[in-house]
Amino acid sequence: MKYYFLFPILVLCGSILAISLASAEEATTTLRVITNVINDNGGTATSQDAAFSVRAPWISPGNPEFVPIYNDTDLTLFMEPGPYDVTYRAPRNEYFLDYNRTVSEGCSGNIQVGQHIICTVTYDDPDLSGFGFVHIVTHVINDNLGTANPSDFAFFITSPTGDGRQRQIEAREADITVLRDPGPYDLYSFYSKTGGYTRTLSDDCSGTVAAGETKTCVIIYDDPPLILLPQHWCYQESSTISTPCGGLAGGSYSSSNNDTLWMDGDWHTTLYSFQRPGIVDYYTTYKKPARALPTSVLKLKDYTEEGDTLFSFDTTYKIPEACFSQSDLQFRFTLGYGADSDFVKSACWGGNTWVVFRNLVKDDAGMMEEAMIWGMAATEKDCKVLQKGREKECMKAVKEMRHNN
Repeated sequence: MKYYFLFPILVLCGSILAISLASAEEATTTLRVITNVINDNGGTATSQDAAFSVRAPWISPGNPEFVPIYNDTDLTLFMEPGPYDVTYRAPRNEYFLDYNRTVSEGCSGNIQVGQHIICTVTYDDPDLSGFGFVHIVTHVINDNLGTANPSDFAFFITSPTGDGRQRQIEAREADITVLRDPGPYDLYSFYSKTGGYTRTLSDDCSGTVAAGETKTCVIIYDDPPLILLPQHWCYQESSTISTPCGGLAGGSYSSSNNDTLWMDGDWHTTLYSFQRPGIVDYYTTYKKPARALPTSVLKLKDYTEEGDTLFSFDTTYKIPEACFSQSDLQFRFTLGYGADSDFVKSACWGGNTWVVFRNLVKDDAGMMEEAMIWGMAATEKDCKVLQKGREKECMKAVKEMRHNN
């Protein structure tokens, strides 16, 4: 139990003279405030999430707007006699609904000298059985060198406050669940920081939700197509198979547990068999074409699950310079699955150590495939961005390409 003095104390520093000296033993008038929180409807708030203040004429006569705020579970205040009132700030649940509050008789009135009054404040989390839920998931596909993420896109939806009113929520999260009164709902006023992306909405992004029902809305943003000459880019899905545009065979695949699914080169398969507790490392090496430029990117197909539905989304990643400068490109993908969360960590070999360039942490996070999109030199001038030795090899390859074509 904590004790606070709420009447003025003036002590003259460096002197034995003290004006109005008070102590816990001498005080005879107290107000004890006890805060209880009940979570019988799935709420997670604690007494620390609630707050209260005590208002009385003598607390701050010079500045009536200044009132101390407390968030203690059990607090005893030493009082001066007179009128007082306890004011409250209720905790909220994850849907921004205030907890229901009840207070005892001792939370306002007049306190006399020698009285010890107890004020009990009880908060009970709101019953959600009369509401519906809209689960909104935003995926961003960056398979054409786009760089946007879910926080770059936003929309609005209304949600009840619990007292008959509605609030407008601006959402820019990748995954959010919004409370709704039973009846029709819709998302509106979409906007983004990034232009050119195509937006696709699933069927349940508008409709009707019943009490106790959950609707899942999936929003997909896809980056605009590349407007580049074909000779500037070369897509290679498997490091062991050469491509007509210049991708080389001779790469390799391996894993820390000898998984063969990792080596199939099929963009549409996934590493399902390793979604169990533990950590697995996957390795792949790409032979770098002579015309390959630092504009080359790694393409990854990530996935996540919403209920029983699998959603995949493609993303491209710039390769760190320390890794691209190596003779071969080596990647390591670490997949970890645990009881609380999953992760996929991507790294490349920088000559002395693994350089992590991407870390996806999310429940049911996974990875389906990887591929290279090589930026390819089309002229001798393009090769000048490379190191001396690589520049000569690149120019020779460009001449051979031109001769063959």
